[in-house]
Amino acid sequence: MTQPLDTDNPDEGSVRARVAIPGGGNVVMAGFPGLDSGIDGRAYIDPARMELTLHRISAMGAEVCLLLPEPGELPEGALQQGYDALVHAGIDAILLPIRDYAAPDAAFLGRWQVLRQRLHAMLNRGGTFAITCQYGAGRSGLVTALVLIERGMPADQAIAHVRRAFPEAVESDVQIAWLHARSPLGADRFPMRDAPS
Repeated sequence: MTQPLDTDNPDEGSVRARVAIPGGGNVVMAGFPGLDSGIDGRAYIDPARMELTLHRISAMGAEVCLLLPEPGELPEGALQQGYDALVHAGIDAILLPIRDYAAPDAAFLGRWQVLRQRLHAMLNRGGTFAITCQYGAGRSGLVTALVLIERGMPADQAIAHVRRAFPEAVESDVQIAWLHARSPLGADRFPMRDAPS
């Protein structure tokens, strides 16, 4: 079942939602681990918030975490710090940048063609992976909806499914249009694992 989280609770870290994938597995959507801003509005990495977010992602069973931010949108060194912290926590970190509010580009799609096999296999055995962008809504929601589309769900249903978990997910018209262009994928789909009888 898709599980919204209490995002107003500071004890939640940057985890936004756990999205149940029909047919098996879960995707955890999160903001970049530890990203916060001071009273002056400047972004920084809060080590305690990072640790809490990584602990929650790990406790939810995530084996892999996709890092979607571009390096320039985070505080200097933050992307490497997050990558290293994920690896230290035993989570396979994969850099897969998408420009904020944009649709994935050709570089993303090239890497996705290889990576998606692994992710769908993980879901089919009931596994969990995490996706982080800057806030955990737009790009994280976009890629989660893409996974649902690849498993045979129409784009409108995929977006609605993700938004039930986190209403701010999939933030731009460009992202919505891109998802509609991916659906239906026909032979490109990854069928869901048969439900146990």
